[in-house]
Amino acid sequence: ILFLGQFLPYNEEEVLNYLENIISNNYLLKNCKIIYRPHPWRSETNNINFKNFKNVILDPQLEKHFKKRLNFYKSRSFQPNLNYYSSIIKNSHFVISGATSMVLESLIMKKKVILLGNDDKKNYTTMKTVLNTNEHFFGIEKIKNISICSDLLKLEKKVLSFYKSPKFQKCKKINYFLYFNKNKNYSSILYNKILNEL
Repeated sequence: ILFLGQFLPYNEEEVLNYLENIISNNYLLKNCKIIYRPHPWRSETNNINFKNFKNVILDPQLEKHFKKRLNFYKSRSFQPNLNYYSSIIKNSHFVISGATSMVLESLIMKKKVILLGNDDKKNYTTMKTVLNTNEHFFGIEKIKNISICSDLLKLEKKVLSFYKSPKFQKCKKINYFLYFNKNKNYSSILYNKILNEL
């Protein structure tokens, strides 16, 4: 199961603890592992001790960088290999994530997504706030392959449900978020949209 980290401050360790307990306490998930992929330039500076986890693996592509620099944001010199993204998504059973662009990449690769939308007592920024205030995520709950988890106490039920039935359902509503046009590039479409609104 792929767990995608956030750029914004967010208590990901709390989510990892929930996931660790879910896997440890469910025989059905005995062969599961959580691959935790922190955001390459995360602004959170907390140190997560991975020795406390038996079922969580830090994404090998980011392991060295994560341990070397806890504040990714201050060091943008690290550039992850973009070709790696598709393989880590493709090889997951399903994806758990907050509001980040890799949610859409996961949907493109036909993976179901548990989208975290919970409050976070540790940080001002919460996934609930991001989903409710960032226009580019408005309406994402209408996509069949997304299940929003607004309460971490309900995460176990969603994980078990996705594990039992990971099959991706066709959904045209994804086209609202993904736009393809062979004749026009994105910059010209955006330029014309801005001109029309002036």
